[in-house]
Amino acid sequence: MKLTVVTIEPPFPPIHGGRVDVWRRLQAFASHGVKLQLIYWYGKDLPTSAELDEIRSVCDSVVGFPIKRGWSGRVKGILKLPFQSIYLTGRELSKNENVELGSTVNDFSPDAIWADSIFGAKLAIELATMSGRPYFYRSQNIEFQYRQKQYERAIGVRGKAMAWMSKRSLESFESMVFHRAGTVFDISMDDLDYWKRRGVEDIQWLPPFIDDGLVEDLQKTKSPPAFDIVYLGNLYTPNNIEGILWFIENVFSILRRKADITFLLAGSSPHPLIEKLGGKPGIKLIPNVKSVAEVYEQGKVLINPIFSGSGVNVKSVEMLFSGKPVITTRQGVAGLPESLRSCFRLAANADDFAALCLSAIGADQNTGRASAELDEFRPAAISKVVEHIRSRL
Repeated sequence: MKLTVVTIEPPFPPIHGGRVDVWRRLQAFASHGVKLQLIYWYGKDLPTSAELDEIRSVCDSVVGFPIKRGWSGRVKGILKLPFQSIYLTGRELSKNENVELGSTVNDFSPDAIWADSIFGAKLAIELATMSGRPYFYRSQNIEFQYRQKQYERAIGVRGKAMAWMSKRSLESFESMVFHRAGTVFDISMDDLDYWKRRGVEDIQWLPPFIDDGLVEDLQKTKSPPAFDIVYLGNLYTPNNIEGILWFIENVFSILRRKADITFLLAGSSPHPLIEKLGGKPGIKLIPNVKSVAEVYEQGKVLINPIFSGSGVNVKSVEMLFSGKPVITTRQGVAGLPESLRSCFRLAANADDFAALCLSAIGADQNTGRASAELDEFRPAAISKVVEHIRSRL
């Protein structure tokens, strides 16, 4: 089977959660014999030759387009803002690009078109319509709701402006994307129920995959933890910044009054507000870490203090594979099946969060996980998706 996959950016290197999710799914497809054609856009993150070689080791055909920047692209984008998100306007192809891409797709001759992002779905639908092939959609979250929440939490004038431009006219567009798909594969059980209520009938749950190599690394014999508490995630999105600052100001302050608690804060591209935290007593900041397993190994307890988001929080699931206590909020387990939510320790407020941290720090660290609870997050689960697509061809 052959799939043409459209996503909004190069999936490798997998430097944030969205890329990680796409990259692991591409690897899973390829490991099950699916031939892949990848279409993406790039900005300043133009892949290096080594990165392209890595992508080509998984995908048989790779096509990249520049995001439309410069004055021409910006003016066209601003003029279309009342009608669509700036993330769509910057990814519109020229006539020549469309002709060239149509020829490339026809040469590859895919059995189906797969959109792996809301902002790549417009092109995916056009390719499916042009070629007469079925189109499938992978939903990462309820995008129009997510963008609205990011706008409400955006920091600074520029952050507010970008968040406002990203959310323009998304709700009607997203609804069209869902209803046009042959099947929607949704990351979240909660979001799946939402879209069913909106009349989307052909929709299935497809959780994010956790890399088999990472699982092995997480479950190896570990050295004694150097820190009591560890957080790992991107350090620049408004919802993550909000959660980290809340933890430091409302929970960590309680913990430090009770004991000499230490906290490792790690992740990519720290915002200036986060950078300032590195000098506070008991806190160590490590930006742009290379190894997830090595970071988790350093903590007795793993936390995910998050109050806003959509879809599924991938790092919450990754933390479970470590076998260590994971403390989070209700948002941290949103989208997961009830059977898996019980594996987390959920806090309703700062006092709860602090009490759970103290209790977990002093407890047996090897909590263990029943393998059946996490099987759906292993790459082998892609076989169900492959079988379903084949049944629709």
